[in-house]
Amino acid sequence: MAEYFPHWHFTPPEGGLSFWVELPGMLATILSARAESRGIHIGTGTRFGLAGAFDRYLRLPFTLEDEALRSAFSTLQPLWHSLAQQSENTRARKII
Repeated sequence: MAEYFPHWHFTPPEGGLSFWVELPGMLATILSARAESRGIHIGTGTRFGLAGAFDRYLRLPFTLEDEALRSAFSTLQPLWHSLAQQSENTRARKII
């Protein structure tokens, strides 16, 4: 995953079926919606908090075979880059 998303932070789990990924911005809900339009379903941290809390986090399973994960990451990568760029452009705007 790190080769596809170098700015995402996570701790490799020692067990379980999923792990948390911290995004560099509060973009998990938007990314999840865009991913779903491509047939990829990912959980967001907002499902585990109130009023949009934890929108910086994704909950990703690691039960798939490596090739299936690579395919999903290849699909998610351009969606993420587009979203991150839009977010960066929005932050760069000056408000008067």
